[in-house]
Amino acid sequence: MGLWSWFFPSPADRVRKAGVYASKQKWAQARDELMGLEEPEAVALMERVELELAKANLAEAVAWGNAGDEIRVQMHLELAERFRHGQLGEELQQVRRTLRELRAERKSEEQRKLEEKQRQLVDYAPPEGFPQGPRALDGLLPDDLDPDVADEVAARLGLVVEAYPPHLRDQLGALGPVFAQAILEMDEGRPEDAYPLLLSLPDTAPLVWWERARAAAALGHPKDAGNALREFARHAGGHMRIGNAHTGVLLAQYHAESGEVRTAIRVLRAIAAEGGEEGDFFLAQLLEADNELAEADQILTRLARKYPKQREIHKVLARVRVRGGERRAAILALEAANAQTCDTPGKCGYTPPDPEVLLTLATLYLEEGEVKRGLELAGELPPSGAQTWEAAYLGALVARAEGRPDAEEIAASVRAQTPQVGPQAARLATFLPTGA
Repeated sequence: MGLWSWFFPSPADRVRKAGVYASKQKWAQARDELMGLEEPEAVALMERVELELAKANLAEAVAWGNAGDEIRVQMHLELAERFRHGQLGEELQQVRRTLRELRAERKSEEQRKLEEKQRQLVDYAPPEGFPQGPRALDGLLPDDLDPDVADEVAARLGLVVEAYPPHLRDQLGALGPVFAQAILEMDEGRPEDAYPLLLSLPDTAPLVWWERARAAAALGHPKDAGNALREFARHAGGHMRIGNAHTGVLLAQYHAESGEVRTAIRVLRAIAAEGGEEGDFFLAQLLEADNELAEADQILTRLARKYPKQREIHKVLARVRVRGGERRAAILALEAANAQTCDTPGKCGYTPPDPEVLLTLATLYLEEGEVKRGLELAGELPPSGAQTWEAAYLGALVARAEGRPDAEEIAASVRAQTPQVGPQAARLATFLPTGA
C-alpha cells in the first residue's frame, strides 16, 4: 500500500483491512471500515460482521439484565435487532425469555428482602450486653425525634451498629445524629447523600472512616474507599472483621479494582502472616493474575483439603495448574470438584453437575488422549444455547475422537473463529492441528 493509498484507501483496501479486524474478532472496527461500501464483497462481509455484533449485543443484554440495568438492556437489544439481518430469531427469543426470568427473580428477591427487613425490624432484639430501647443509642437519636418513629429508627440503626466491634461502639454517642442520618441514608441506598454527611464528621473516628469507605465503594470510587480503609485501620489499631466483612480483605479488593494488584497482594499476605485466612482464596486468584502460580497452587491446595466441597476452589486450582503445565494435577483437581455432584434431590444435599467442570475436564482428557473418559464426560454436558469457543473446540475434539467424517470440517470452523495468536491458537496447533 503506497503513501497515497494510506491516506485515501481504495474500497478493496478497506475490505481487506476490515477482514483483518474480523479475523481478530474486532467487529466494531471492521464495521466502521466497511461503512458506505457497496461492493458485493463488502456487503457480504458487513452482514457477517453485523451478525456477530448482534450476538455480542444479545450477550451484553443478558449481562446487564443480571446487573438489573434495564436501560442498557434495552439499548443492547435495539442494537441486536438492528444488526441481526432477520437472523438469530431463536437466540433473540431465548434472550428475551431469560430477561423476563431475571426480572421475575429480581422482583421476587426484592420482595423477599423487603419482607425480611420488615421482619427484622419487628423482631429486633439487641444482643446481650447491648443497651435496650430507643435510648440505647443515646447521642445518635435526635432529642426531638417523634416517639411514633423512635422505635423503628432505633431498630434500623441497631441492625447496623451491632455489627461494629464492641470496643468501637463506645464512640457512637459522640458522633451524634449526623452519623445516624448517614447510616440511614446508606441503609436506604443513597450513598450520594450519606457521603457528604460523613465528610462533616471528625477524621479521628474509626467508624466514620469505615462508613466513608462503604459509601465511596457504593459510589464506584474504589481508590477513595481504599484510602478510607487505611485510615480506619490506623485509627482503630488494625484491620478487623465487621459483620460479614473483613476490612483488610476489602482494602485488597479496592486496590485490585483500581489496578493495583501487587499492593492488594501485599495486603492479603500481611493478613495471612497474622494467621488470618479470610483473604486466602482472593489472594490465590490475584497471584494467578500476577503469574505467581506456585504460591497460588500452594494456597489453593491447602484450601481444597480444608473445604473439599467448595467446587470453586478446585476449579481455580485446576486453572492454575493448567497454566503452570501441570495438566495431570489439574485433572485430579477437577475430578475432585466433579465428585461433589449429587443429582438426586433430597438424597445427599442436591448438588447438580457443574457444566464448566464437565467441559474443562472432558477437554483435558481428550487433549491428553484419554478418549473413553473424555467422551463419557462430554456426553454428560447439558445442552446449552450459548456456543462459546470452548464448547466449539470441545465439539471438534469429540468429532475427531469419534472418527466422524465431518471432523475436519468442524475443526476448520473452529479455526475460522479463533484469533491467529494467543492461547486458543496455541491449543489448536497442539491438539487439533490441520490435517490431523
